[in-house]
Amino acid sequence: MTQLNFFKKSPDLSLLQLLERTIQVHGPRVWQQISLEEIKKGEPDSEIIPQFREFLDRMLTDWLRFKSQNPRQMLPFIKQLLPLSAGFSFSWLLPISDICFRNRLNSNQIIYLHRPMILLARILVLWLQQMFRLAQEHSGIGKKDRERMLQINRILEQFEQGFRSGVYRKDLTVKFLRAARLLKKHPEITFPMDPSLMHWLETQIKFG
Repeated sequence: MTQLNFFKKSPDLSLLQLLERTIQVHGPRVWQQISLEEIKKGEPDSEIIPQFREFLDRMLTDWLRFKSQNPRQMLPFIKQLLPLSAGFSFSWLLPISDICFRNRLNSNQIIYLHRPMILLARILVLWLQQMFRLAQEHSGIGKKDRERMLQINRILEQFEQGFRSGVYRKDLTVKFLRAARLLKKHPEITFPMDPSLMHWLETQIKFG
């Protein structure tokens, strides 16, 4: 493929060298592409809180999905359990808080970044998957290295699946606490900023 011509001069690259070359050539472009796509997808509105009945329906759906699996379906699930659990646990370590930038002199001037740590982690995992996919397309890669890359990519996909599942349930838990009035508002971190810096930030943020 034309996008991988930079490999032709070095057909005997090691696995790490191949991945490094891929990141050097394609990394920035793919990062920008994935970032724009994920930002356009948006995030669930933190102020929309489901009714209590909807919380129960979602819990019942999760239970029925797990219960309906037969032993043959459970075997591959058990194999995936470690990366799934790692992704799920990692999502709960990241703050689900929004970041709020507020003008020191004008409290009505506010810039919100909705769950930036969650968004950044998701972009990073998707970017790593794409880097491994591009590296696999090199015709000179050995069979063992190709199999290793495929295995790593499967682990990353399972990690991402667990991560998304954890984010969904963490968000649902926060909204449940708000619905039960155990939590007054969606978590947010506020940073007061000088007007000039606030203006600069506004010019840097581009909405898709």
